[in-house]
Amino acid sequence: MNVTLTWDLIITVFFVVIMAYSFIVGRHGTAKIIISSYIAMLAANGIAQLVSLYVPLQSLVSAWSTTPEQNVVLLKIFLFILLTLVLVMKGAFLVDTGFEQSIIIRFITTSVYGFLSAGLIISTILVFMSGPSGGVLASNISPAFDVSNASLLVRSLVNYYSFWFAAPAVAFIISSLIARVEMPVADES
Repeated sequence: MNVTLTWDLIITVFFVVIMAYSFIVGRHGTAKIIISSYIAMLAANGIAQLVSLYVPLQSLVSAWSTTPEQNVVLLKIFLFILLTLVLVMKGAFLVDTGFEQSIIIRFITTSVYGFLSAGLIISTILVFMSGPSGGVLASNISPAFDVSNASLLVRSLVNYYSFWFAAPAVAFIISSLIARVEMPVADES
């Protein structure tokens, strides 16, 4: 059996791994991953942009890339992954989605959060790789890696990044409006 490594295969494997991990950590853990990803993507983008202005990146990681633009992209991706992991493992916040209903509802919310988490993480990495982007991840560098011709799946993840960026937040808003959270009653004695 000969398996050719393609962008579609890599993305599918990462989607499956992130979705499986979501079932391991549950919906509260997956929600924490999504929130950590938002914070990490903004921090990684800002830090890498600042570093690229003040530190010559030509030889920083020259073993992996050949241009300063590629070095900035690799720095963004490295910082994004590192900061996401640090925030998930050591972040000083807890997430409670409020759903304590049936196992079917928990399965559905975990599946949706896992899918959206995978889309957010993978599309963020692809947007970092594709160079300049509008909106939140605006960049002052030229395209470092040509991912636009990689595959239809890659182009869709990059072109519809606004969806992948907004969808987890919209899911949180909807689930917050639907969730039944029982507040503890204060003891008046």
